Amino acid sequence: MQIRKAVYSRQVTLTVFVCAIAAMIMFGCGEPNNVEPGDTSDAYRILGQAETWGNPFDLTIAGDYVYISERYAGVSIFDISNPNSPVRIDTLIELTEFGAAEEIAYNEEWDALLVNLTGQGVTLLWMDSLGTQEQTISWGIGELTDLLVTIREDSVQSTFDDQMHLSSMMQVIMSIPLDGVAVNKDVLYIDSLAFGDPYIKEWHYEAPDIEIDGLQYLTRPPEGLDFVAGADTIAAAIGELGVAIASLDRSVAPDGQWLSQVDTPGNATNLVYSDGYIYAADGGMGLAVIDATNAMSLEYVTGWRTDGLDHATEVAVRGNRLALVDEYDGVYLMDVTDPSNPEYKDMIEVRGCKRAKFLDDTTLLIISETEGLQTVRLLF
Repeated sequence: MQIRKAVYSRQVTLTVFVCAIAAMIMFGCGEPNNVEPGDTSDAYRILGQAETWGNPFDLTIAGDYVYISERYAGVSIFDISNPNSPVRIDTLIELTEFGAAEEIAYNEEWDALLVNLTGQGVTLLWMDSLGTQEQTISWGIGELTDLLVTIREDSVQSTFDDQMHLSSMMQVIMSIPLDGVAVNKDVLYIDSLAFGDPYIKEWHYEAPDIEIDGLQYLTRPPEGLDFVAGADTIAAAIGELGVAIASLDRSVAPDGQWLSQVDTPGNATNLVYSDGYIYAADGGMGLAVIDATNAMSLEYVTGWRTDGLDHATEVAVRGNRLALVDEYDGVYLMDVTDPSNPEYKDMIEVRGCKRAKFLDDTTLLIISETEGLQTVRLLF
């Protein structure tokens, strides 16, 4: 995969309590840490580290590369082909002309990067052009809490001959904090793909958006999303109301449909679906585990927390390994071979921790305001 800056040669725009506690954000809830490459325990070893320029917000992985949104410092691209020595190779700083870069997602099939810019909307960038003309498309309003993307195929009517043709389509699912709106599902496709023409990329946008009214009776929009089964069934973390599953299949319900919901002890802000279970970051109550083998009837299984774990905000799972992020104190590592009995392994102390994602079965990427990008090898 070639890494190239996207050229803003064509842009289509479709019109569609912050409370700063400075001391806590800056200093966290405990003693400062000093994590360095080479730090190790029985459960992990710090492999490498790279400085970030701004305030890291989100990351997405694309093969040997990781894209990190750094708000007004743009989107940084790191080469992580050698996890012991991550290297910055480029920064898309021009994005910040339009807003701070926050939620970010990458799709390998289209080699496309989606970046949510506050006040602007989601911008799609070709990282390696399908043909000779690189371009972008932007839409939305820039107020998101999470972003999912997947590719599917469907028949669409071409503007070239007014006939139906099979086309590759990008489905973008966004949780939006607007009154009455829980999730939007947008579909983008390139008309010319049906004809095999790589030089004409004519964008189309499927409307109207999916707006699930089932969230109107809730007190807040989803804060975290993940796919459960296929492209149209998602799990949503809905704060103090726990976790819910929704169908976005228009053939089932034109505006989407909630399938089930279960309360959790804390405040669910992020989740991951894995092998029939949903693992949720549950705020001051740590980790919540939900049995999701039956999407129509979620069942709370167990929770886990320890002293000092008060701000669980993110979770990552790969196989039996789980990483739970406390935004002020660091990353808690667990073995979830038995989901009903998570086994605590160790904690990586990192202040201002924002995200943790698995690069592979044993390598974890962590971004934080204090340590930048870290690569970690899990030893259990």
